[in-house]
Amino acid sequence: MKILITILIIVLGLFFSHFKLNLSSCGCGPHKSFVDGSFNTKLVALVKIERYLTFSSFGYPHPLSMEVQILQTIKGEDKRKTIRVFGDDGDLCRPYVNKFKPGETWILGLYEGTNKEGYGQKDENKDDYFVWACNNLWVPVDSGIVTGYLTHSDETPEKEKMSVNEFVKLFNK
Repeated sequence: MKILITILIIVLGLFFSHFKLNLSSCGCGPHKSFVDGSFNTKLVALVKIERYLTFSSFGYPHPLSMEVQILQTIKGEDKRKTIRVFGDDGDLCRPYVNKFKPGETWILGLYEGTNKEGYGQKDENKDDYFVWACNNLWVPVDSGIVTGYLTHSDETPEKEKMSVNEFVKLFNK
């Protein structure tokens, strides 16, 4: 019986060590509003999702990054017309890229890419960006209307709606 328990502990240890588990990695606590949560982002931009770029296979092609066209810069600076944005690979605290469909328009709060082991993806670098899972930093835009937790946290039951121009003014105060 003692040998069986020892083997079970070893097997479970090997299993969990294979996955870079960080149980607190997505422990965001209460999510902030987009405006408050974007304080530390490098770039906030109105973007159009162009296409998926890199893929991994989880039994089917799974997009890991996407090319987006910058339609309007709201905060920060990047002179490029298109940028590469990374999402989750199953091991990071980020939304999956397939949440953002080609042709859709979003406002994204973006952080500078990193290839530091355990924090970014292998093809990701400082010229890229990523979306973090915390703080409601991605909101859809449909017919010029932004919908999401824009100025209050997701602890309130209703999402806000406002025009893109009204939303941009929140960053110019």
